[in-house]
Amino acid sequence: MVADSLGNALGAVDDFDDALIAVRDALARLGVARCEVHLEANTAVDDCALPLPVVGSRGLVATIVCSASNGFSTQQIRELMGIATRLSVWCTERGVGTEGMTDVRLSGRQLATARLAARGHTNAEIAEQLGISINTVKLRLKQVFERLDVSNRTELSLALRTWSADPARKS
Repeated sequence: MVADSLGNALGAVDDFDDALIAVRDALARLGVARCEVHLEANTAVDDCALPLPVVGSRGLVATIVCSASNGFSTQQIRELMGIATRLSVWCTERGVGTEGMTDVRLSGRQLATARLAARGHTNAEIAEQLGISINTVKLRLKQVFERLDVSNRTELSLALRTWSADPARKS
């Protein structure tokens, strides 16, 4: 697997720029011709692009945006997700990330909803467990996504792990 070989390559570098070079090499081996790395959040991408979040110890570090004119196969998508995950682990281990998560406040209800979503529960399952409507679940998740500056449940899971582990954070 390309992601596994990337893990070995990342183990040999300590600089973020060198890590990105290793990622670009892995993407080239996977056959991805067009790829961009965006260091800012909320990157707009076109419909045929696949944005992959890279999360470090303090939040979103970058978004790898890959695109292909014919789309990606299921196997390629798995490999791409594995690459983003390997880079996220590398960033987390080295403390790479953006500041700003420590002053975020979530209510107890928002946190309970977010934790269930981060564990992979559907909106219906969350509603049933918490005894609330699906619309309330959607509203709370929207509020949490905005407060934590994430755009999907994968980013939410990683952000919650970082947010909860912060010694200054009291939930």
